Amino acid sequence: MMMRGAWNFPPVQPQPIPTPPVQPQPIPTPPIQSEDDVEIVPETQPPKGKGKQNKGKQVAGDQASKPKAIKWTPIEEEALAKAFIGTSDNPVKGNNQPGDGFWSKVLTKFLAMMDQGPYRDIDSVSSKWRKLNSAINRFCEEYNKLYTSDRRSGWNDEDVFKMALEKYKQNHGSNFPHVRAWMVVKDDPKWAPIPNEGGDGETPKNIGNG
Repeated sequence: MMMRGAWNFPPVQPQPIPTPPVQPQPIPTPPIQSEDDVEIVPETQPPKGKGKQNKGKQVAGDQASKPKAIKWTPIEEEALAKAFIGTSDNPVKGNNQPGDGFWSKVLTKFLAMMDQGPYRDIDSVSSKWRKLNSAINRFCEEYNKLYTSDRRSGWNDEDVFKMALEKYKQNHGSNFPHVRAWMVVKDDPKWAPIPNEGGDGETPKNIGNG
């Protein structure tokens, strides 16, 4: 009976083994660069860039001894006029000196007065003087004519000067910008007003062209 009863138990059904739910695996993605990461590249670049800039500055420094196209100031023009007058008035040689020798002396005097080192060269001072002298001659034409023949009664030299500035502006369309240099040369025989204006008008134009 016992055996028969034991066979009467329903067969045990195997229970499915519970399995943990499958966790979705994260899809691998490339690492996202943060702003800090992005900035790393430019941060490492500037030293190289600065190095190039420094090299550029060094090159510029090496070339600093060569004069650059620096605009001339009225003070420089005045110094150049003084240097030219002081050199051309040499009682022995005057302006009949070899070009390089003459302008070398002018340059030496000019640089000594400016006291800024060799920042201009012979070509710079000689070419500047030719332009400066040309403008001074044009102004002298106005001034000397007023001074010698068109002077009005009661005019002093200051009145002549002011009227010459007006005449220059009317005839050339701009103010005369080289007053300081003109003040240096105006009493020199090469530029001073004399009755024979025809001779005086040509003499200064040839100064310093050798």
